[in-house]
Amino acid sequence: MKFSDPGYSWVLEGNRYLTATPSTVLRALNAGLVHPDLFVFRMGNVKPLLEEPYDLREIERILAKPVLEQKTALLLVEIFQKLVHSPDAETALFAAESWNLLENRYTKKIQNLQKLLITVESEADKPLLLRRTARTFFQLGRLQVGRPEIRQFYFNEALQLLKTSWKMMKPRLADAQLMVQLLIETGHISAAVRVVRSNLRAGRSDPKLLVAWADLEFRRGNLNRVFRIVRLLRRQKDLPKGTRRLIRHWRSFS
Repeated sequence: MKFSDPGYSWVLEGNRYLTATPSTVLRALNAGLVHPDLFVFRMGNVKPLLEEPYDLREIERILAKPVLEQKTALLLVEIFQKLVHSPDAETALFAAESWNLLENRYTKKIQNLQKLLITVESEADKPLLLRRTARTFFQLGRLQVGRPEIRQFYFNEALQLLKTSWKMMKPRLADAQLMVQLLIETGHISAAVRVVRSNLRAGRSDPKLLVAWADLEFRRGNLNRVFRIVRLLRRQKDLPKGTRRLIRHWRSFS
């Protein structure tokens, strides 16, 4: 087989065997199926993660990180959901396996936390472990795109764990925010409103809680209350862009 110069035109224009990911490139290289230029090309070709066609090498690199932020995991799931339907069998398999690998990270974390819950001796540590487990269930549930039954199962598990922890220790602001999210996701809108109001009465005028309250009242059609909450929000400093967009959206109904 004759290969062209290092300009990689044979990679870009030819119809020879092309592997999709760095690991398969390396295996193909070791088997003598591809030219070393392909390995160099795949490892050196960098572009934004969301740009199509997706950069599978970059996705593999991100998946190899020991710690992933939730927003990154959600972004990856969005990509995997598209790639599993790829007409290219290797790409579809890569997406399915990567999605499963991503979920397994959260599943293993939950299993480890559950083991700690069984063996923990300090009563003071137990509610903290319950909260960590609840949050991990919530994060795993958010990855279940297109799987409503599994999604609800994980959210319900998280909700029960968080409720148990609240009985053992006074909730923090972050716990209240998570509780509101879980109550919304599981359809307990009135209960979510009560949690928000009780925290605001306790002096926790947190922007996230105010946004959650406005969103809940908007869902219930209470526009006058939404506008009052928006006025409270506008007093807050350094609101995120997403919050400012929501405020503009709500105000458009006035």
